[in-house]
Amino acid sequence: MNTPQRSWLALLIVLVLAATLPWIFAGSSAVECSTSGLDQWLPDRHAERARYRAFVEWFGNDDTVFVAWPGCTLEDPRLEAFAVALSGPNLTAGDGDPWFDHVVTGEQLVDQLTSEPLNLTRQAAVSRLVGSLIGPDRRSTCALVRLTETGGENQHAAIAAIRRIARERCGIKDPDLRLGGTAYEAAALSIESQRTLNDYTLAVTLLTLAVAWLCLRSVALLLAVGAAAAYGRFMTMAAVYYTGSQFSAVLIVAPVLVYVLTVSGAVHLANYYRHAVDAGGPRGAPWRALGLGWQPCALAAFSTSLGLVSLAVSQIAPIREFGYYAAACLMVALGVMLTAVPAMLALVPVNWVVPSDKWSGGSGQMHGWLTERLPRYVIAHYRGLLALGIVLIASVGYGLKYTRTSVQIERMFRSDTELIRNYVWFEDHIAPLGTIEIVVRFAGDSKLDMLERFRLLRQVD
Repeated sequence: MNTPQRSWLALLIVLVLAATLPWIFAGSSAVECSTSGLDQWLPDRHAERARYRAFVEWFGNDDTVFVAWPGCTLEDPRLEAFAVALSGPNLTAGDGDPWFDHVVTGEQLVDQLTSEPLNLTRQAAVSRLVGSLIGPDRRSTCALVRLTETGGENQHAAIAAIRRIARERCGIKDPDLRLGGTAYEAAALSIESQRTLNDYTLAVTLLTLAVAWLCLRSVALLLAVGAAAAYGRFMTMAAVYYTGSQFSAVLIVAPVLVYVLTVSGAVHLANYYRHAVDAGGPRGAPWRALGLGWQPCALAAFSTSLGLVSLAVSQIAPIREFGYYAAACLMVALGVMLTAVPAMLALVPVNWVVPSDKWSGGSGQMHGWLTERLPRYVIAHYRGLLALGIVLIASVGYGLKYTRTSVQIERMFRSDTELIRNYVWFEDHIAPLGTIEIVVRFAGDSKLDMLERFRLLRQVD
């Protein structure tokens, strides 16, 4: 292929990639984070998953929100006003289905216990509720809001409605509102995941480009590498959206992973371009670099994809999805990198001005040390470095036996976050929020009468 033909091919590649950008950006901006649904974290073929689904089918979903604020007591009239407002007809999704199933307050339960048929005294009723909806001071209480199936699917909107009602009807400012429960946990984790995805993108981009600059020392090369890596990142986000999925707390790592790995491969290809320029000049250098570098770049990406695909054996859906998406998008990003970087360099050739060992100044000396002296040192002492690496791998591998996993919500957030502050407040003023539901099934031929069965349930409780 002669030079004019290669130039037209490079231009065509750039134009095709540019034409896909509107769809890439639209998909990446529309994808959402979702951490709802406990069953997505349960193994596919385990009995616990079937039991959980049976429990939801029998008793309804367990998406609940506890709502309170400083000064929320049995005598607080704002609590009843909040419960009435939250049961209003306007709190529905776009299709008209309500978000909230029902709202129960501590005072409502006390009224039920002191009415027919129990007719308990108020003191006895309060005593029974201490540790559940009434705090140890026998005055502090909260509201228990249960979401419908529609509300569970729109947790962000449901939580926002709770905040708005508390603010507008009860005068409770957002910093004073205390929320807890499974639905709030899922919404908070989703919001924090989305915030992490947005906030750390710039930091990761700047850090990787700074490292790439140390290796490349060329603005044009840096732009080519950065453009290919950015395309891979946004393409991964768009792929999640267009395949009908949402980001989980695990899958949210995939775009950053693809971005960093694409930068790594593009830097290697750019260095092959540097050697091609040094050997034969800039004319045709991008295609010579591609001929030299596509195999090692493809081998590195393919081996990494194999490691990611191995996660498909996991029975936990978010981990399995991460393996699929990360592996597939990494291979697509490899194709983009192997075509886009040479095409951009063919359209805007870069003359590698001075070999790295002739750079002057502090930064130039660092670049020369990284590209010349360090590789020569590694080659000269490879036996010792290999032995040291084996020792380090064995030491780290031995430590794996002490690794413990946890999915406790408290371990996923810093101690100064809103969720942790709310949970500490609930435990100090109301009761611990950690709950467990147990289904006790009596055999059909059980000889226990009803009273004996209630006594057994009391022992279990």
